[in-house]
Amino acid sequence: MSTQIKSIGIALMLFAFAFQLASAQTPYHSGTWTGVWQGQTVNLVTIHTNTSIENLPDAVVVGNLTNFYTDNPSYSCLNGETIPVWSAPNEYPGEYLAHNGGIGTQCAYFTAIISTAASTSGSTPAATPYSTGASSQSLLVTPAGFAAVGLTILVVYAAIIILAFVLFIWMLIDCIKRQEENKVVWILVIFFIGIIGPLIYYFVAKRPRDAKKKMGQPQQKAGQ
Repeated sequence: MSTQIKSIGIALMLFAFAFQLASAQTPYHSGTWTGVWQGQTVNLVTIHTNTSIENLPDAVVVGNLTNFYTDNPSYSCLNGETIPVWSAPNEYPGEYLAHNGGIGTQCAYFTAIISTAASTSGSTPAATPYSTGASSQSLLVTPAGFAAVGLTILVVYAAIIILAFVLFIWMLIDCIKRQEENKVVWILVIFFIGIIGPLIYYFVAKRPRDAKKKMGQPQQKAGQ
């Protein structure tokens, strides 16, 4: 029983840690986002989720945003990088988007709209078709995505541990109060075979015993 209590304690601590990590994650759209586009410094308006622009059927690369900068600590590892600029007229009419997916491994991934005033100045850049054979990136590779996945895994793990503990207590009480045949053996099975022990007891001892009682066939004691 002490092992199950320790497991629950560890699961709860991991759950609390993941929750704090997710809560402390800097919001994806916070901070200053800038870069140089068509010779001008422009502001970027981040989209709240990392959209895989490269997967859109009409997506084309129209140039590059240079000298990228953000004070968002989750994405500042990209400062100074050159970010591809995309056009996807069906989904984002009249907009240019900075997005670094599909160009290999990055420390973080983002999608941002270049401010309309800056993007419409100067000549319209020529579109370069994008090969959809490149690997796509999703929100899962961002810090926020990792935190969300980790939190989900820990919630599931904690739920399994709690359910296993409840099953352990339930089967142990049932065995002590109601099991007549091989009681000591079944108690040892429940205690020392982990989560499998209570399940074995339930299907091999408790369930057949309850079925016999419902059919009006009293269980015989050992040795009779």
